Amino acid sequence: MIHPSSNSRPFQRFAAYSGLIILVAGWWIFSFHGRTSTPLPIAYNAPTALSFAREDLQDALKGNIGMMTTLVDRWGANAGLTESQSNEFQYLARTLSEGTDQEIAIERSRSRPATIVDHCNTPLSLVPPPRRFLPQTYLSASIMLAIADLEQIVALPHGMRLHRHIHSGERMDAITLDTDRTNAEAVYRMDPDIAFVAHYSNPATLETLRHQGIALCGIDKIDTLTDVMETVELVGTVINRPLKGRMLRLFIEAAMNAIDHETAEIPQQRVLYLNYYPPFSTPTARTLTAQMLERLKCRIALNEDRSQSGWRIVLDLEEIRRINPDCMIISCTDSAAMKHHLTTLPALSGISATKQGNIFFVDDTVQQCPCHQVALAYYDLAHAITSSTVIR
Repeated sequence: MIHPSSNSRPFQRFAAYSGLIILVAGWWIFSFHGRTSTPLPIAYNAPTALSFAREDLQDALKGNIGMMTTLVDRWGANAGLTESQSNEFQYLARTLSEGTDQEIAIERSRSRPATIVDHCNTPLSLVPPPRRFLPQTYLSASIMLAIADLEQIVALPHGMRLHRHIHSGERMDAITLDTDRTNAEAVYRMDPDIAFVAHYSNPATLETLRHQGIALCGIDKIDTLTDVMETVELVGTVINRPLKGRMLRLFIEAAMNAIDHETAEIPQQRVLYLNYYPPFSTPTARTLTAQMLERLKCRIALNEDRSQSGWRIVLDLEEIRRINPDCMIISCTDSAAMKHHLTTLPALSGISATKQGNIFFVDDTVQQCPCHQVALAYYDLAHAITSSTVIR
């Protein structure tokens, strides 16, 4: 006969082992998963102190003359234009909105020089006025989408159609060709007069364009905000749309001045701007982003001797903790994914920006777009900084 106590021993051992396994598993889940399941207090789509909508600014930057005029009128003296600039802006707006085709053509001929010098110091004749253009760079194509007539644009740079959230999708759809090798013959048949190129353009492509008798215009001077605005005006001159180019330049200046006015009284903050490619990095002083943060009086200065590329400084989590910013702006293309990623980084939970909920996201595509969209990039930075001062 089997004794009852001997029959229960295997069960007791099983129960003991099972309890131990459950205890260890529970500890492991809590230690490694429980810590990251609680999201950091991240602010997103927070209220802002800016008085005008991002959508209106973006509409104006797409070339909407009516919206440009509306915003500049609304800003008034806060646009920071001189009396002469303000009068010129209003004159350009009236001419482009109300002038006849003949009147506009006369004004164009008055404003257009016979020759210009491009950014490669190469003279380029504009007589007779060139008719069709091949923008090989995002910079030139972005500007042309805002101020050119559609029939002037032969093709768009490969990949630009992915940026419909920045540029006019309707206008891009009307331009059927891309500037890739498969379309080379079709582009040539469109008979462009001038191709906009840059120092980084493919040498073989440049040689092909020269062989086809297409004049080259080097456009890549974008080291400063002033450079960008001057480039907008230069492209307008080359494509025989000097009035629109000049008006867009004045509008960019007015928009950034208006943002300056609206952010002038915000409390000073230590703002850390981060890119994540990965790893985390922050732009150096030579970038347009850093120049905009300096203009907003909130950039944290770091030792830039560490930068290997000259354009960014790589930062690990411990360095970010040591910097301990009041506000963090993270530039990315997928804010939802980045927001989730931050919840897996408990090392950031103790910094001031996290505790105050001052972590913001900006569109990296906009921030990296060195054209007239700098005004939109500036708005996004100002939106984040003013949002961090709003009581939530």
